[in-house]
Amino acid sequence: MALNEKQIGEYRTKGYLICKGLIAPERIQKVAESYRAVEMLDSGKSHPFFHYEPSLDDPSIQILRRIERVSDHSEAARSLIECEEILSAAKDLLEDEPVLLKDKLNLKLSGGAGYGAHIDGHWYWQDAEGNPRRGWAEYADNFLNVVLPLDPSKVENGCLEVAPLQETERVLGRDWETISSNLDKGGHIKKEDEGNFSFTPLETELGDVIFFDWCVAHRSGENHSMISRRILYATFNGISAGNNRDRYYEDRKTSQGSKEQKSLLVKL
Repeated sequence: MALNEKQIGEYRTKGYLICKGLIAPERIQKVAESYRAVEMLDSGKSHPFFHYEPSLDDPSIQILRRIERVSDHSEAARSLIECEEILSAAKDLLEDEPVLLKDKLNLKLSGGAGYGAHIDGHWYWQDAEGNPRRGWAEYADNFLNVVLPLDPSKVENGCLEVAPLQETERVLGRDWETISSNLDKGGHIKKEDEGNFSFTPLETELGDVIFFDWCVAHRSGENHSMISRRILYATFNGISAGNNRDRYYEDRKTSQGSKEQKSLLVKL
């Protein structure tokens, strides 16, 4: 489904857009139901794409925080991330054919921590030879993030909060080097700068989809409710910059010193 001029204009102005009811809720529920089978892949808590953290409510308990490259583990997740509705909207916003760079399932379960205010892709990392590399800018110069909630996402369970793109430009700069130089080494917004952003909580129901520019400042709160806040989080670039997904994940393995892992695909 192509976006209308008003929606595209809103995205160009603010750097983000919520499309209410873009996906049929029953399709979202199918992916949500498949989560348990994907989780069982890592019953020993050792798979490199599965990341855990201590619960805020009981630090003695480790809870799953995110599953990287989730579309390689779940056909249901892949079909949703690359469905016609998403790709059509992404094409309008990127003004190019979209190609998937990366994806993950963020699981903010009950007791899950929030995410500090940050800008995606704006940090340096070291390659296998120890050379400094320029975050996501190694792969393209523009990216679109897509958020697909698998649960109702509210302030109480730590929904996504975003600030207008103009505030990134005003506070941090317009280009990769300037923005990166004004963030901390992990890509987070410095505490003294965070108050200069007007973050808006984006509450969503099943079927709603959020699109936002990679330079948009965003954060989310802790989840002390009994309702999980699971979201599929996918990042696209335009095909004119190439299909860099395999290179991106290969760089992640070598830069982090991880052993090569064969992706597991669950038939869900």
